[in-house]
Amino acid sequence: MEKYIKLNTIDEVKQFVAITSSKDYDIKLEAKNTLVDAKSVMCILGLDLTKPIKLKADCKAEGELLHQLKPFLWQFLKK
Repeated sequence: MEKYIKLNTIDEVKQFVAITSSKDYDIKLEAKNTLVDAKSVMCILGLDLTKPIKLKADCKAEGELLHQLKPFLWQFLKK
C-alpha cells in the first residue's frame, strides 16, 4: 500500500509513530529517494516535513491502518 501523508508538528510525528509502532509489519516513509523507518521519531524528523511524504506499508489489514492514520493522510488534509 502506498499513500501520501503530511506531518506538520512534532506532536503529530509522535502520534504517527505511536500508531505505526503498534503494528507488526514494516512501514516506511519515502521522501526524495530517502527511505526511513516510519516507527522512528528521529528518522522522520530527518525528512523534509514541509512536503507530503510517501507512506509504504506491507500489510494485509490496510483498512484498519488507513482508518488510524486518517488525520495524516494527504488526500483528506487538502480538501
